[in-house]
Amino acid sequence: MESRHSPDGTELWLNWTVFEGQQVIGTIQASVTLVDQSAAVAYVFGPMFWGQGYATEAMRALLDFLSGLGVGRARANLDTRNVASARLVERLGFVRVAELKGADEFKGAVSDEYVYELQLPVS
Repeated sequence: MESRHSPDGTELWLNWTVFEGQQVIGTIQASVTLVDQSAAVAYVFGPMFWGQGYATEAMRALLDFLSGLGVGRARANLDTRNVASARLVERLGFVRVAELKGADEFKGAVSDEYVYELQLPVS
């Protein structure tokens, strides 16, 4: 979808649209911090595509791509109530390293987040 740097040049912003045939089913993204070669990763898929392996496949491709760029560590922040996403990142090898209380507010409700990290093999 787009790739560019942050206005101050310290981050590389990478975004992709994921298709099944001609249909858009989701997006994946990475914000790479160039100083320490780490990346914050995220994904969003339409509910009708949950549980079918699309997010897992897309995230594997993203992590391989980041490894090829020399990124050594990926991080994902997840709402603590999102059990399916926690299982997904754990299947990919991410390890929970922190819990952030009151990290976000959505529709008037405050939520907590888990922080997951994965060390990537640098290609």
